[in-house]
Amino acid sequence: MPYPLLLAFIVYFGTLFAISIIHLAKTKTSSDFIIGNRSVNYWITAIAAHASDMSAWLFMGFPAAIYTNGLTGSWIAIGLIGGMFFSWHFIAHALRIKTEEYNVLTLSSFLEKRFSDSSGLLRICSSLLTIIFFAFYIAAGLTGMGYVFEAVFHINYYSGMIIGLAISLLYIMIGGFIAIAWNHFFQGIFLLVMIIIVPLYGLYNLGSIAPIFANAGAKNISLSLIPSFSQETFIYILNGIMWGVGYLGMPHIIVNFMGINDPNYIKHAKYLGMSWQIISLLCAIGVGFVGIGYFITLNNNELIFVELVQQLFHPLFTGFILCAILAATMSTIDTQILVSSSALTEDIYKKIFHHNASEKQLLWVSRVSILIIALISFILAAQKNATVMGLVSYAWSGLASSFSPVITAALYSKSVNKWGVFASMLTGAIVAGLWPLTHSPILSLIPGTIASTIALFGISKITK
Repeated sequence: MPYPLLLAFIVYFGTLFAISIIHLAKTKTSSDFIIGNRSVNYWITAIAAHASDMSAWLFMGFPAAIYTNGLTGSWIAIGLIGGMFFSWHFIAHALRIKTEEYNVLTLSSFLEKRFSDSSGLLRICSSLLTIIFFAFYIAAGLTGMGYVFEAVFHINYYSGMIIGLAISLLYIMIGGFIAIAWNHFFQGIFLLVMIIIVPLYGLYNLGSIAPIFANAGAKNISLSLIPSFSQETFIYILNGIMWGVGYLGMPHIIVNFMGINDPNYIKHAKYLGMSWQIISLLCAIGVGFVGIGYFITLNNNELIFVELVQQLFHPLFTGFILCAILAATMSTIDTQILVSSSALTEDIYKKIFHHNASEKQLLWVSRVSILIIALISFILAAQKNATVMGLVSYAWSGLASSFSPVITAALYSKSVNKWGVFASMLTGAIVAGLWPLTHSPILSLIPGTIASTIALFGISKITK
């Protein structure tokens, strides 16, 4: 047992637990638990919104894409930065104002109020789609944690998943949204520092970039953003840029916009959050880039950050750095579990089964829902038949196709109605969900979002 590593993990997770305990007394109602009663300041909102986005993908899936494909993989980062800017600029302020105006706590209830749907159709459909695709997203995080614990502590993959999930559930159950937001702030700062240190120190130890170019040449990896003018390159670049579309309707990210205490400070949160995102993505590119210089081959390319850290640092410091992976993973998992729990509680249990449920009942249902969602995701991750990148890509595409056109239209269009919204969500989910079966190199988000947008405006016009 590597005791210095164990000590680092205990100190780190003890800090998270302490933050949750501090905020336990502030969680008294379902509103407190779900969106913190709209009391979070812009510093916390900015970092939490981005930390809840950058899961194990930031340390595992994305650097592996750079390590495998060269700098062409950087187009994903370009797309994400552009998409997040549009989300902050066009979605954040409008959504914060509208959700308070309608007095709603979830995106599903917002859609119901916005389109005057008394049938519950929109609320239930959007909730179920959120839960389904989040199950795959959470499974991606659990997969990452399983691999990290297996590589670092040499323990069973499934035991690693259980440990990571148990820690995440503990501080979600204790503190709800406010505790998660503060934990995200701490985790966001922590992982940013760590992802800056590793590529810089790695490059320093290499002495120059010559080994990187030598190994890239040996592996036939291009270090150019546009390696060739071919159909394959065009599709790869298009896929990368289109990742950013997801930010316009990603439930676990935009829920942070709903929790800020003053919508007038959203512009400050935008600049702070965007700075955090740009630096973290550039450094993740650096991890993959430097990794090319250190390793000709790896048994698992998604463990490049872990392998690099273990080679460069003392075990105690290695433990703290590797906590950054778990920080990124858990900051996504806990928000997604909380949003899924909110959907089950507010949009299904309260709407269908118990209209007059007390605040105490809703709070307990929220916590039971968390356990149910965690179990489903664990079962998916236990299959061990997909990569972190593959699971994130599938979930991201499904959520983007289901919600990005709908949320944008709900805030800015007067020509769509509830039937168009329902058709849009269902069409986007089905197309994105089934597209991988075609084995097309085109990211399923692209046909899913196109089909969703056509359905949104087409069915709205027909049923006007």
